[in-house]
This record gives sequence, structure tokens and C-alpha cells, in this order.
Amino acid sequence: MTRPLNKLLNRLGLHVIKNEDPGKIPWVLKNLDTSPSAFRWIAPELIRRHNLKTFFQVGANDGQCGDPIEGCIEAFGLQGVMVEPQPKPCALLKEKYAGNDRVAIDQVAVSEKEGFITLYHFAPEHIATRSAVQVKADLLASTDRGHLEKMRQVMEGTGEIQEMKVPALTWKSLIHKHSLPAPDMVIVDTEGMDDTIVNQVGLGDNAPALIQFEHLHIGAERLEACTGRLRKAGYRFIMSEYDILCLHKKVIA
Repeated sequence: MTRPLNKLLNRLGLHVIKNEDPGKIPWVLKNLDTSPSAFRWIAPELIRRHNLKTFFQVGANDGQCGDPIEGCIEAFGLQGVMVEPQPKPCALLKEKYAGNDRVAIDQVAVSEKEGFITLYHFAPEHIATRSAVQVKADLLASTDRGHLEKMRQVMEGTGEIQEMKVPALTWKSLIHKHSLPAPDMVIVDTEGMDDTIVNQVGLGDNAPALIQFEHLHIGAERLEACTGRLRKAGYRFIMSEYDILCLHKKVIA
């Protein structure tokens, strides 16, 4: 780990431990909070220090359930785009940010090809009271039906798996649509398709300062390929329970 990054983490009261796995992510964040996201700890300091202003969030869900950037949007007046293809959570997202003209909401998926893709989701249970797990299950969706089958084994009370067609854009088309070609921060949480989106993000002169994506469901081989590309572009990594926070050398040098 670079000395500036270690100093930053120490100043924030965070500790890292050496990852004993022989993989490519050598440092693991040992959280002092119940939050599994390193972004919530580290991003505010870097936003202040480097005047980061813009973001893209793919898989924004309802903007509240485990959202790592929620607190930063208002605290720092961030401008950005929140992408969520599912109708129900997207409606909640629009309601939450109604009146905030700095935040655009786009009901679309991000894919390697444009057109329409199939999302699998749990059918909502129409009962008067539901557990927190059931509420969360209503908001989950994936392009991989097998992923939801696995989730059913650990989430009680989920409805049957249904499918829906949603419009999809590539990353290139999405940033062109919103005239935001070089966001400072990119956050991705798409239940198993995270690397296919991160792999589309440009890593040239205007590479994002921070990229966070969920590693939990993509497998070791895909994770290694994705982080290998990022490493070559000058990123360093902190892994937490669910996510990997990728910090560009320009903000930790």
C-alpha cells in the first residue's frame, strides 16, 4: 500500500489488514462501522480535498437502501446521474430527488449492447406487513436468474421470480446522453454485472478519481480481469465486505 493512502486511512480512523489470499487485491479494509462500504468513509475526505463534483451511479435502486453516496450528494452539492432500470425503485428515486436539478434520474440499464435486456426480479408479496428482508427483496433485480435463485436460499419470504424487459444503453451512450463525459466518481451495484460496466468506463486522461463496484457476485476470474485493467491505469484498491473502492493515483499521490 502506498504511504499517502495509508496516511489517509489512518487519519480517518480506519485500519487495513493484509489479505492472505493469493489473489490480486492485497489490502482489506477492517471497518470500524457496520457499513460494508469503504466509500462512505473515504469519499468525503477526497471530495473536500480534490474538489470532486460529479458522479455516475449505476444500480442506484431507491437511493436509500445501502446507498453509499446518498449523504455526499446534499452535503457537497454534487451533480450527477443515477441510473435504475426497475420501475418501482426508480419511482422512489425520483420522489427522493424531486426538486434537485443537480441530479438526473434515468430509468435504463447499462449493458454491453444497446436495445432491451431481460431483468429477473422477485414478485412483490401483496400483504399488509412485510419483513425488512421482504422489502429489500422487492428491490432486487439481476440479468442472471441463477443469482436470484441463490438469493432465495438466504432471504426468506421472497416472491416468485419474474422477468421484465428494460431498455439498455452502453456506458458510452449513457454519458453522451447526459453530457457528462468525465465523472469524478463512478459507483456500480448491479447484482453480478458490475465488472461488465466498469470495463466500459474510460480510463484515459479524465479517468474517474474514485470507482466503487460490488465484487460479491462476479467471481475471482472476472474480478482479476477487471482490477488488472484498473491497476494498469493507476488505481489502487481497498476491499470491504461487499465492494471494492478503486482510488486513482491522482488523489492518493
